[in-house]
Amino acid sequence: MAATYGRYLRIAKNNVTIAQCQSKSIKVNNEVIDVTNDDSDAFRVLMGLPSLRSLDISLEGLADRGTLRDLGLDDLAGISTSRMLTDITIVSGEFSISGNFMMTSYEESGSYDDAVKFSCELQSSGAWNYTIIPA
Repeated sequence: MAATYGRYLRIAKNNVTIAQCQSKSIKVNNEVIDVTNDDSDAFRVLMGLPSLRSLDISLEGLADRGTLRDLGLDDLAGISTSRMLTDITIVSGEFSISGNFMMTSYEESGSYDDAVKFSCELQSSGAWNYTIIPA
C-alpha cells in the first residue's frame, strides 16, 4: 500500500462533504470474548471471533454552518432531533466505508487569535460496507 495524503480522507453524505475537517481518524474495534478458565494454566484464552464489531470516527476542523454543526448544536437551541446520520461514506484514495453513524459528542473551541474549531465523535450503528477502490 502506497502512502496517501490525509486530505484525501473525507466524510460525506450523498457524495457531499459534511464538515471542514483538518484531522480525522477511524478506529475499528473488535471486542473479544474471554473464555479463560481453570484449565488455561493462567494464560488468557480468547474466542476466535469478535463479540462486537464497531467503527469510531473522530473529526476535528473548522466550525462552519453545515450538517455536523447543526446537529451538534441542536440541543442548545432546544431542538430535539435524532443524532443518527444515515448513509454516511468515509472515502480515502484506497477504500470507502459506508453506513449509519450516531454523533455521540460535539465540541467547539477557539482562542482570540485563531478560527473557531470543532471536534466530534461518530460511532457506527449496524453493519457497514467496506469497498476497495481500484487503482
